[in-house]
Amino acid sequence: MDWKNGCVAVLKEENEPIGTGFVVHTTGIIVTCAHPLRPQPDGTILLRFTVNNQIAQAIVIEEWGRGRDEEDIAFLRLTTPLPSDVPVLPLISSQPFAGLVFHCLGYPVVKGYAGMGADGRIADQIQHPPPPAI
Repeated sequence: MDWKNGCVAVLKEENEPIGTGFVVHTTGIIVTCAHPLRPQPDGTILLRFTVNNQIAQAIVIEEWGRGRDEEDIAFLRLTTPLPSDVPVLPLISSQPFAGLVFHCLGYPVVKGYAGMGADGRIADQIQHPPPPAI
């Protein structure tokens, strides 16, 4: 499976990408960052599927997310069924970090690109000592 096919672009009103989301459930649940979300006047978020360029709308599941000033994560639910050509991406534990293989997709402000993907591996993790007792 090509993991990029399970991604969406989070859009501004002008259909310009301002963020990335990942389809994580067959019921149309998408995980993204909270900071780029720009609800339309009806409260929906515009999305574009990477695999087919189809535009869709989603609503924010408020009780599942954490705002921009916290963990900066948002969960969205599509207002229509998930298209059959969009795969669901598996979620895994991120523990331990060292050696973890990751993929990412973003939409930097670079003309001529529909998105940029990257793959990598976390080389190491550094443990910070606990703060001193006061």
